[in-house]
Amino acid sequence: MSDIKSTCSKCNGKGIIKCPGCGGSGKLEQINEIRGETAIKVVSCAGCHGRGTRTCGLCGGSGQK
Repeated sequence: MSDIKSTCSKCNGKGIIKCPGCGGSGKLEQINEIRGETAIKVVSCAGCHGRGTRTCGLCGGSGQK
């Protein structure tokens, strides 16, 4: 049996994917309502640490499966 690897279909061989939590922006809007006032604060995405990308979960970052 051979260990032929193919390009990962999820990341197209890049090993990274766009962060699903922030859509690739690396930022999220945090909306707070205090006494009827709405305040919007932009924070770094915790899922990708502000990078906008994450390691592909299908190939583990290798780009191959």
